[in-house]
Amino acid sequence: MIEINSNPLLLFIIFTVAITLFHIFFLIILGKLDTQYTSFLLILDPIIVISGIFIFPDYSMQLFFGLASSFIIIAILANIVKPIKHAVISFKAQRKTNTPVWKILGRGTLTLLVYASILYFGLLYTLLIIAFVMALNYILPSNKNRFYFYQRTLPTSLIKNVAMGLAEITGKAKAINPLISPQTKSLCIGYIYIVEEIHTSTNNEGKKTKSYHTISKEKKINNFTMEDESGEIEVFVENLEWIDIPSSYFIEIGEYRYTEYILNDDTNFILVGQAFYQSSRQIFRYDENNGVFGIAPLKTVNLFNKWRPLKIKALTTLSIIGGIYAVIALTPMRIEGSKLIIEKKDWKEVFRIKSKGFLNS
Repeated sequence: MIEINSNPLLLFIIFTVAITLFHIFFLIILGKLDTQYTSFLLILDPIIVISGIFIFPDYSMQLFFGLASSFIIIAILANIVKPIKHAVISFKAQRKTNTPVWKILGRGTLTLLVYASILYFGLLYTLLIIAFVMALNYILPSNKNRFYFYQRTLPTSLIKNVAMGLAEITGKAKAINPLISPQTKSLCIGYIYIVEEIHTSTNNEGKKTKSYHTISKEKKINNFTMEDESGEIEVFVENLEWIDIPSSYFIEIGEYRYTEYILNDDTNFILVGQAFYQSSRQIFRYDENNGVFGIAPLKTVNLFNKWRPLKIKALTTLSIIGGIYAVIALTPMRIEGSKLIIEKKDWKEVFRIKSKGFLNS
């Protein structure tokens, strides 16, 4: 049994301080430790070694080497704690914008499923699955898809002559009670202000890539009026979805990016929703029967409709190519001379083996 005597105590304290500095350097470089905790760690490590020498002298050497290798455990814990911390911050930020809990949990579950799919099926098949899900998202009903669907089928009505019920109008938005945007201090009808944390990663070739994690999102909009050459109508903004509104301003400062989306009176908009009589006056609001109420720049909508046929053809072509590739990749085959032999595969056995390997890992 190895034991550390008190004679070389000073030497081991120096080694311990060196290990502590290595801990601090390692964790700060990886961005896993706040600098406010470094002084605490600088005191804690020597106390552990000194206490171990006098309290557990028979195991002092094991304690010393355990401390020397503990940075690996700390790094693993930091990699676990930091994503959880970001998830909590993101959850609170999304709840401030009244995002339903089920939707937040659904996004988190989807992220976990993507990682599990990469481990289970591999990266290639996961990309094919993601492409398939994206295609479904493009087709399945959503507020944005319903907006573009009804926009293509509804005639554009003059505000003065708009019929009660589901309708489409165009014009310029005018503020009733103007707001001031947080970043640029612009007078506007409404704004979305997003603060994101910037994460920078470096690949094996030394190329740096950035990813952004939303830590806060603020959306404010007051009732406004839509005006065209025939008249105006008041818009009740509850459940109003912003469709393809471009960012008006963004800036990166240090580790954060600040982005503003602004509704102003300089842009021609198209609005799809329900025209309704309330208190002997016309208003425009969310259509509960059809589940649609959205506003988008007229220029963006026209561009979307122009390229829509090409997008559908491209999506169809890619889906067919992806399906053919998946069949070829999954089908066992071999070449003998001039013959291509397609073998039968027991898919139940394959998935059973994969499931067993995944669970064991």
